[in-house]
Amino acid sequence: MIYDEKSAINLLRCIAENPLYLFDTTHPINLDKVSSDFALSSHRMIAVAIYNLANNGAKQLNAETIEEYIKAHSNLSVECVKELINGQADINNYEMYYNNVRKCSLLRYYEHENFDVSQFKVECLDKFSIIDINNFIEQKLVTAKRDFEIQNASTIETRAGENYEQIINEYDTNPVFGSPFCSQLLNGVTGGLINGQLYCFSSPSGVGKTTLAISEIVKKCATRLWNEETNGYIDNECKVINGALYIQFELDNVKEITPKFLGMISGINPKIITKGHYENQELKDRLMQAGKILYDSHIIIECMPTFTQREIDIVIKNAILKNDINFVVFDYIADGAEITTEINQSNGGVGLRTDQILARETAFLKNEARLYDIPIYTMTQTNSNIGVSDVLGEECISGSRAVAQKLDTGGVFLPLRAKEIKAQDFLFLNLKDPPSYKATHIYHLYKARFSVYPKDIKLWVNFDLGTGVMKDCFATTWDDKKIIQVEKLNLTK
Repeated sequence: MIYDEKSAINLLRCIAENPLYLFDTTHPINLDKVSSDFALSSHRMIAVAIYNLANNGAKQLNAETIEEYIKAHSNLSVECVKELINGQADINNYEMYYNNVRKCSLLRYYEHENFDVSQFKVECLDKFSIIDINNFIEQKLVTAKRDFEIQNASTIETRAGENYEQIINEYDTNPVFGSPFCSQLLNGVTGGLINGQLYCFSSPSGVGKTTLAISEIVKKCATRLWNEETNGYIDNECKVINGALYIQFELDNVKEITPKFLGMISGINPKIITKGHYENQELKDRLMQAGKILYDSHIIIECMPTFTQREIDIVIKNAILKNDINFVVFDYIADGAEITTEINQSNGGVGLRTDQILARETAFLKNEARLYDIPIYTMTQTNSNIGVSDVLGEECISGSRAVAQKLDTGGVFLPLRAKEIKAQDFLFLNLKDPPSYKATHIYHLYKARFSVYPKDIKLWVNFDLGTGVMKDCFATTWDDKKIIQVEKLNLTK
């Protein structure tokens, strides 16, 4: 039997000495866990007694108290209580005892489900983590799934050009386009947000990464949007997905995010919404309608102040299975303490540099996009190079080239810099049909995997940071000297 009896006894001694350990949310012990974590009946009997006594207010327990409780509430023998409890456990090692018991519990579970876990030895519990065990099993399942699908595929090896007529006709009927970006220029370069691909746009703090991300969600999910021309709500022709999952870390209060969503649906600046005391009932009614639209738009917000890759995967998987979402926004790639620890553990405990951590996190998101066949949109911070570079490419993002390699589409999103403000006046003179508005922001695209346009293309847009409304202007080369004719692609239902 897979069981670390010594750790189990020491764990019982610790919680008997200080029953408050039972209520530690980071190392929980409840009745559900008792039955699975303690493999020996005598250990389970003592654990249940301690648990019930603690819930009745006991602050410290000894063998005699536990014996009395067991005698009064069961017919089980109590001879072993003193032997087990009357010993000294090192409180400082509580976490180790707890983790060892949990590891063994998990291994017994997988063994019961007929998985071979023989490589994990009880005498070597300190050499692997629960994450290692789960990753091992998940890899077995992924491998089995892949092998099964290969074995059942109609063709394992094909000749180039085979079934060319069918393939050509399929593309003719169903060209490869994804759901729309806010920018039709960006749609024209990338083909939209395509399933299985990872998109990343970087900005410094305070420039509007979150606002841009939320506007992309609203663009694809909102059932209706306010239209200034009709002075009313109209059906959103760009709603092409079932719903979205927004995973965020910094704004941990949904109340703070909601005005952004409401502002983009209603066309009312969030600053007006948060001030309240609306100038008239009509404005409040407009906001109330926006709230109903937001609720009906099927947008799931998941706040994760702390996170690991495994936790993120569970959140995405649950959102797909339970809520039928098919678009994920991850705000944003960062080296949190928990995910850094997890990645370092998977690396044999060897600490990795920040850029390596970010690269692995990016690779994980790319795998999630492929695994669940959905587009994932994410962001990163920019680094100090942004202030000195003429071309804003992958060297300007946190994690640099290691992150960029994992992306399908990547760019830097910034307000116009001084030289670009100056260049815009000249560029307007060379436009055959210049827009009635000027650009406020630029997409500096350094990667678009399937684009036919040159690398380092710049897409100039007018972006309202309040309402999230984006209007396309034009596209240029990186040096602002040449207009590039990019098709404005309107991806709708």
